[in-house]
Amino acid sequence: MLTVADLSDRRRVLVRQADEVSERVAQVRSAGIEQVLAAALGTDDPERLSEGTSALDLLARHLMGTART
Repeated sequence: MLTVADLSDRRRVLVRQADEVSERVAQVRSAGIEQVLAAALGTDDPERLSEGTSALDLLARHLMGTART
């Protein structure tokens, strides 16, 4: 994220997405959710984890407005 003072209104800060992906953002994006999901579901059963991952993918698509009907 890049921030800059709004020159027309010095009380605001304008925020925009950076052109380049930082090392930390790349690291976060590449991290899996398996361990956290297993803890949340209380199981490491591959079938349950797959179902949970699919449900989260569907939710993400709906929230981002890209759900297929």
